[in-house]
Amino acid sequence: MNINVELDGFTGLFHSLNGNKAIQVNQLDLVRGILTAGRANIRSVLKGGMLRIMEMIGMSMQVFAYTTLNGSALATSSLYRDLDRSEKAAASYRFGMGIAKLISEVTIRVPWLMHTDPLISSGVSTLTSGSHERGDFVGQDSKSDWHVVEAKARSNHPPFTLYSKAKKQASRIISINGANPVTHCASIANLSSIPISAQFLDPEEEPIEYEPVSIEVDETAFYTEYYFLIRQFIADDYPFKGSVAFMLTTPSNSDYALSSLGLEGVL
Repeated sequence: MNINVELDGFTGLFHSLNGNKAIQVNQLDLVRGILTAGRANIRSVLKGGMLRIMEMIGMSMQVFAYTTLNGSALATSSLYRDLDRSEKAAASYRFGMGIAKLISEVTIRVPWLMHTDPLISSGVSTLTSGSHERGDFVGQDSKSDWHVVEAKARSNHPPFTLYSKAKKQASRIISINGANPVTHCASIANLSSIPISAQFLDPEEEPIEYEPVSIEVDETAFYTEYYFLIRQFIADDYPFKGSVAFMLTTPSNSDYALSSLGLEGVL
């Protein structure tokens, strides 16, 4: 099953991404996107122990309750459409993050998107300039180039003002460790369309209306956390070895399911 994605504004090495693409996403893929969005690795996905596992089960159940299959299309269900406004906003927020994560994996090839705020609050990153109006996520590709992603989603067709706001927020992070991010992506999901659709935009450089944001990353702390799973796996004392399969899967491969988290039989 697919979601339709319009990619626009990409230049240079990413120019070939521009255009309309159908990306294979099923309900299990969306579960994985939601559960891993904002996390640095499997360790952080599972941080919180059994309480986190229970939260993950609840979020997973919501995906199956709030989405349905319409032929080969992934769409929202009548239960989602009938939600109270505040409940629908919370569900849409989760969907927007998960969809942005999945699109980032298969387009700009960023396997992990990390929330900017926890990186700053944990001391891994330092906000050297700018304010709180900035992109939701940062992540690195296989070349260690940084990308910024701002995620949005709406239950109805997103208004133009939302596109403008998302692009401005993504563009405000102008520097990470002194280097310009290679993309500043605004991901805007339309949950009312059949199939679910999204725009994934890399806005052109424009005069910055607000104070730009620069981030400094403590690379030692960052990579120590980022590769924790691999180090512990090699040391043969990591308690969630089954999770390795979860880390290595792609959005088009649903074999990871939740068995890799020890949750087989739950779904």
